[in-house]
Amino acid sequence: MVFDYDVDQDEQLTRLFWANQTAIMNYAAFGDVISFDVTYNTNRYKMVFAPFTGVDNHRMCVTFAAGLILKEDEESYTWLFRRFLDVVAKEPYYIVTDQDPAMKNAIKSVFKTAKHRLFMYDIRQSCIPAYFRDVPMSGLLKTTLLSESTNSWFGNFTNPQSNLVEFVMHFESAMESQRHSSDKLNNQCQTSLPDCQTPLKIEKHAFLVYTHAIFYEVSKEIKEACYHCSVIQINDNTNEISYTIKEESGVFQVTKCKIDASAKCSCKLFEQMRLLCRHIFVIFKDCDEIPAPYLEARWMKATSFNSHSKNGHMYQFPGGIEAARTLNTLWADFHSCIGLAQGDIEKLSSLSRIISNEKAKLLEEQHKTIVPSKQSVMETYCGSTSQLHISVLPPKQAKNKGSGSHLKSRLQAKEKNP
Repeated sequence: MVFDYDVDQDEQLTRLFWANQTAIMNYAAFGDVISFDVTYNTNRYKMVFAPFTGVDNHRMCVTFAAGLILKEDEESYTWLFRRFLDVVAKEPYYIVTDQDPAMKNAIKSVFKTAKHRLFMYDIRQSCIPAYFRDVPMSGLLKTTLLSESTNSWFGNFTNPQSNLVEFVMHFESAMESQRHSSDKLNNQCQTSLPDCQTPLKIEKHAFLVYTHAIFYEVSKEIKEACYHCSVIQINDNTNEISYTIKEESGVFQVTKCKIDASAKCSCKLFEQMRLLCRHIFVIFKDCDEIPAPYLEARWMKATSFNSHSKNGHMYQFPGGIEAARTLNTLWADFHSCIGLAQGDIEKLSSLSRIISNEKAKLLEEQHKTIVPSKQSVMETYCGSTSQLHISVLPPKQAKNKGSGSHLKSRLQAKEKNP
């Protein structure tokens, strides 16, 4: 567990941030787009609960980290965002929030490359298509609305009268439930086979590489390409071939490069979700496999860290934030290497040999180490070293604008009071 806290002049707690190793590694795989929405009335001090949420390869919400803050001001949000970046080591592509001015200023101050986008609830309905259409991974910007239901789901594990120790224990129970759901879905992907809708080999390849949730989406596109799309015009140009594809919803243009066989479609589904559309599948349907450049690692079965756990608990690493940052970078590099070597057996074999050699060195060094003390074992398990004295008093009771008689997030408050 990695955590940090801040106190006021009276040594009373004002801010708290924490993340466990599972969540940090999940961020390495699924942290391209994060949602940040605060929730009220989860503890007796009325500190605002602020989880960092994303979408995993099953299209389910996954929590990367969380915080509690006494005040909803720019200083508190800035502190929380900085702690988050200290741990995860890399910025997301997008961070999605509501229109809170303090939150907006804090994001601008802390995040240098991540783009800030608003929840769709905060955008006028008429602007949504124009706002999202040309944004890469914009499909994920839409699915982060799931964080709203996730915050409500956390309410099933919290109690407005809980002290902070009880709250954190309830939070860990919620995380265990979330991990159990993910483990269950991973197991289904390994032990069951979904039905294919066409006889095409490329669809069979899709169910081998994608999780079930993503396969069903891709399968639908392949089925539509096979039975409901038609090529009505082909233009053979110098460097590319242009296809005019007709379906019930309209006409779309697909261009295929003659040099590298890459394809682009005017519907821009691949740009938005990193999943191929039915129009590109029209020209790819004779392929045995989905071309490697179009296989997005975040949607694949292999992109799962739950297999690295034992009895439901992750092995923890001492060293605090620096160790977490290094570990997160390591996981990101590992998955990048897997993606770059995808489909090339020689590169994969070479990568496997390198990892095996390094593993053998680490095992040899481990046998030479001195038997650790009970305290060091517990510190390794918890992921932090013990301190002789920590002077932190319970926080003052907060007076935030979202406090009310029941647990609710800021978006829920907006819906009730538009």
